[in-house]
Amino acid sequence: GGRHYCALVRLDPDCPATARKPFEALSVYVGLQQVGPDVRIYAAGVFRVNRRVVPNLVVFDASGIAGDMAGKGTLWLAGHFERRRVAAAAAAVAREARGGAG
Repeated sequence: GGRHYCALVRLDPDCPATARKPFEALSVYVGLQQVGPDVRIYAAGVFRVNRRVVPNLVVFDASGIAGDMAGKGTLWLAGHFERRRVAAAAAAVAREARGGAG
């Protein structure tokens, strides 16, 4: 297929900071492009590091961090679309039951 999805993954700004939270702020766009049976994952984002937790992080190539966030976004999307698929199937069964009874 040729389906494309884009999601924004962002830390909740209202969530209180913890002593172990590595980022003060994080926003990552995750793009998913279906190419036949494969899915290409693209990610780009910005973040602010919590220097109390990660004092020495210097980022020149954030592809590893972006890839990790893309993976998490992909897992979220997979669960989201599975829930939608199950709900659609249940709705179809309910419609069929109503149509058969009337």
